[in-house]
Amino acid sequence: MIDVIEMTCQLVALDSSRESNIIGSYLDTLLSQEGFVVERQPVDKTGFNLIAIKGEPTVAFFCHMDTVNAQGWQREPCHASLEGGKLYGLGAVDMKSGIAAAIVASRSTSDVMIVVTIGEESDFRGMKTFLSKERQFPIRLAIATEPTDLTIIDTHNGCIELDMAVQGRSAHAARADEGVSAAKLFFVADVL
Repeated sequence: MIDVIEMTCQLVALDSSRESNIIGSYLDTLLSQEGFVVERQPVDKTGFNLIAIKGEPTVAFFCHMDTVNAQGWQREPCHASLEGGKLYGLGAVDMKSGIAAAIVASRSTSDVMIVVTIGEESDFRGMKTFLSKERQFPIRLAIATEPTDLTIIDTHNGCIELDMAVQGRSAHAARADEGVSAAKLFFVADVL
């Protein structure tokens, strides 16, 4: 079995800045070899999510397989290099080492799920697709393998999308107190 450093180096070698099918296919094979039942969840023409399950999962790791683009690199972005105890390469920190860490950590349990999504660096379309399916998993612990400077945190940045309709009541400017400003109501909702 390969260790977390070697696995990260193999993942860095796969360019996932434009589309995720190459790294997704690699991870599908790797996770299957690690004893997971792997589902490819279609997202769009650029790729798919992977939902890998072993046993009856109570722990879930959440990762993403896309990276930022490789513009402006001083090094070859898809060549991992270990220098001075640091690993360099596109996605080495965000998120390929996180994927490798999740896979290696999952070796110590028989009840685990690893979800690897696409689109995290842009529009979260992979996570939106994953969440849109009505599934139930008895997860007691969810771990996002995003980089945190080696600090364990119990919260994470996120986003929420809301469709809102705010209705006011029109009034003449001379009798503004008889009206209700929809713009002001929206601002109050926006602040919440």
